[in-house]
Amino acid sequence: MKTLKAKIIAIVVILTVILCVTLGLLNVFLNITTATNVLEQTMIQIANQTSARVQKELELTKQIAIETGCVARLSNPTVSVEEKKSIIQQKIDNNGFLGGNLLDTSGISILDGSDVYKDRDYFLSAVKGEPFISGPVISRTTGEYSILISAPVWQDGKIGSEVAAVVYFKPDVKMLSQIVSTINVGETGSAYLINKEGLVIAHSDESVVFTANTIADSEKDKSLLQLADIEKDMIAGNTGYNTYQKDGVTWVQGYAPIADTDGWSIGVYAQQSEFTKSVSTAVLLTVCVSVFILIVGIVISFILVKKSLK
Repeated sequence: MKTLKAKIIAIVVILTVILCVTLGLLNVFLNITTATNVLEQTMIQIANQTSARVQKELELTKQIAIETGCVARLSNPTVSVEEKKSIIQQKIDNNGFLGGNLLDTSGISILDGSDVYKDRDYFLSAVKGEPFISGPVISRTTGEYSILISAPVWQDGKIGSEVAAVVYFKPDVKMLSQIVSTINVGETGSAYLINKEGLVIAHSDESVVFTANTIADSEKDKSLLQLADIEKDMIAGNTGYNTYQKDGVTWVQGYAPIADTDGWSIGVYAQQSEFTKSVSTAVLLTVCVSVFILIVGIVISFILVKKSLK
């Protein structure tokens, strides 16, 4: 009788354990999967929203260049250089640009005669009739990184007519860092911009702007390989989400390309632990409930079997 009782109790205990463990693991899996999916969608959404915001700011600046290209006096050869210079300077002053210029169709400055622009992408694009936003380039006059936004100057100010010249403006590159510094993802996250070579062109930490390039740095520092792989996907023009390890911490990152640029991309990042606290709590609660049910089940099974076999 005792042997039979022990066998029945053992069977009941085993079934209870299997049931509790199975339900517990299933609940943990569902919690982690749901949290991961929500986090991925959230990070990609933030990246897309931030990308659209940066693109809008650049588009507003490009529109100023386009409007300037429709000023008929800039294409009129009878208008003096001084008057043309005054028009450009007024646009610079009114919009807080760092500089600007007016180039003839051979790439020579109409305002100062300098001849260092003819092979620049922003000139080559605008002289063909297409406005252009350059990635940060090193200025041949100042040696500093600059963003150049160019547009064609149309003959007599009529869009679609003959390109008579090219106008470009130089906005403050710090405006990009000012935009991304307002992006907060939880308590630990922010955003940054890279160009088509992987160079950081905007970051809340200005010390890494125009100095950090994870893809290039990963050749010597293997701890950067995971993030480098993410940034390779970024400069390929893809939208996505991934995780990486840095300084012993797991980070999550969403990213998206910025439209109408020559390969810029934005990444938004944060520590994974910020978003998994609720999952950890749910897992702990599941374990506690499972253990409680298991103990109760064993006790009840023991009592029932003991009574039925008296």
